[in-house]
Amino acid sequence: MIGRSLQQVELSGPRLGDAEEPPAPDSPLARVLAFAAEHGEDAVTEERIELAKQGRL
Repeated sequence: MIGRSLQQVELSGPRLGDAEEPPAPDSPLARVLAFAAEHGEDAVTEERIELAKQGRL
């Protein structure tokens, strides 16, 4: 689930697999990754992705 959901997070710059450094802490991707680490990959839903984009996750 997380692989599909993470693809929906709008990213700028290099592709996720090419990153040498972690995403900026205030980015949607960083918020989703932190949420997944705490709650598990199955808890990442499309709604959570939208909340991350809005800065509300």
